[in-house]
Amino acid sequence: MSMGLYSSLTVSVLRYRSFPEEKRLLIKSPLWNLVLVYSKESDDGDFLVDCINLLVSLCLSDSECKGAHGQLLSAILLKQEGSALYHAVNQSGYRFKTLPSFLKVALKAIRDSYTRDISISDCKDIILSSTKHELINSKKEIVGALELLKPLKQGDFLEAITYATALSISGESAIGTNLFNDFVNSIPEETRHLLWRIQTELVATALQIESEIQVGNLSNESTQKWQELIKKLEKEHEERAEFRDFPPGFNF
Repeated sequence: MSMGLYSSLTVSVLRYRSFPEEKRLLIKSPLWNLVLVYSKESDDGDFLVDCINLLVSLCLSDSECKGAHGQLLSAILLKQEGSALYHAVNQSGYRFKTLPSFLKVALKAIRDSYTRDISISDCKDIILSSTKHELINSKKEIVGALELLKPLKQGDFLEAITYATALSISGESAIGTNLFNDFVNSIPEETRHLLWRIQTELVATALQIESEIQVGNLSNESTQKWQELIKKLEKEHEERAEFRDFPPGFNF
């Protein structure tokens, strides 16, 4: 049996069986060796992620995960692509999210076509559960992900809201305001797009109000615009509700 196959089988067994705490130190060094070797000399990213998962869940303390060891593991995960990147966030993200800079891994995954073809919900969860410090540290990646949504499609609206929330928490509402204003301008001024346009403009205005509050300069113009948009939104909802109340088969 080759060493690679033996290692793979060993890791697979450890994944699905409990391992006594008093014996975990025995596998710590071998797992680290596997991680370091496979991160440099192998294209098997999924196996590498499995090794890191075991290392984090069985062998590393909280302080190690949050320190230099965790930083190194995040750097290794950030180099992954495709299925390995998806695997790191979707199947192991709840373990990895305490690693320093793991948010950058989630932000890379959410832009990766492999992940987007399956699901980005775990990526969004990691973004929304990140600390302010992590969000500030990943501002460039958050802005980059938001810019990639231009021109904004209706199906990407909730993803855009995720980035808006992240920018708000990190104190970068002004950046979010500019990007959402660009989104508003990209939405066709047609009746069928009116609700979507109002909702997008509400997000832009909310971010504008937040940015003004952050610098202590809240304007009447922004609050008035917010109130006007709320009225437009309520009117649009009422009109849509009336339309739904028409009996089946009713023809105009």
